[in-house]
Amino acid sequence: NSKDLGLFEKGLLHIQKLNSEYKKKEISFALGKLNFMKGRWDASLFYLKKNYNYSIKKDRALNYMVKILMKQRNLNKAKVACDKWIELSPGNCRALYIKGKILYREHDFEGALELFVRVVDQNLNHFKALLYLGFIKQVWEDSPEDARVCFEGVVANRFAGSKFKSRAYFGLSVRFQHTDGARA
Repeated sequence: NSKDLGLFEKGLLHIQKLNSEYKKKEISFALGKLNFMKGRWDASLFYLKKNYNYSIKKDRALNYMVKILMKQRNLNKAKVACDKWIELSPGNCRALYIKGKILYREHDFEGALELFVRVVDQNLNHFKALLYLGFIKQVWEDSPEDARVCFEGVVANRFAGSKFKSRAYFGLSVRFQHTDGARA
């Protein structure tokens, strides 16, 4: 409810004015998350960076910062934030996946492949990473059998939505277009 969010924001700002040291760290994170929920990206980034500098909830702050930077299509800053996030927590699947996605969009398929493999090694059910991995294997590496395994993994995953399954079926059909038209 936007009315409740507005009242909550006013309360947080009022607390911050009364005593700027009182839970400054938690308030900055809450204001960053609140502005994120309202779609005010610049204000959210301001508070999240402030929270990051206080060194509390760094991984959560970086998560929201990367989401915002991706929405703003600022891939360079998002990549830097992902690097900080991976440095802070090296095994974080989400950070590895997002960095791989950025590298994929920048056509750095070798780097993206390495990151997606690390994600899938940690979590075999990460259907989004499997989908990207399938397209990299099919197009860039010219490894159709590996790609088929990745796409079938997405199709078989019960948590994958129809959007991802249809993309996986597309990847499978591309493989058979020249050899078996009926199967494609």
